[in-house]
Amino acid sequence: MAYAGDSIIGTATFSQTNTLVVKTIIRGKTVDSVNGSYELSNDNKFLTTKLNAKTSKFEKTKLTKDILELKGEHKMNTTVYIRYED
Repeated sequence: MAYAGDSIIGTATFSQTNTLVVKTIIRGKTVDSVNGSYELSNDNKFLTTKLNAKTSKFEKTKLTKDILELKGEHKMNTTVYIRYED
């Protein structure tokens, strides 16, 4: 995920069954884990997530084999996800 400095790592795992797990890891220890779901728009341009009863919509601005870049609803923040294997 976009932020990975000072021993803080954020991960998001998107499954093929539209489930989503978001974790925050500090100094190697998972301190927060949230389960939710996601849905792609029919044109595959937008991603909607549902976490803790909160719905957020993102524009998919880049997608390669190893990178997913999402721009937030208010276009003020961009999150970059980098594929990795556990």
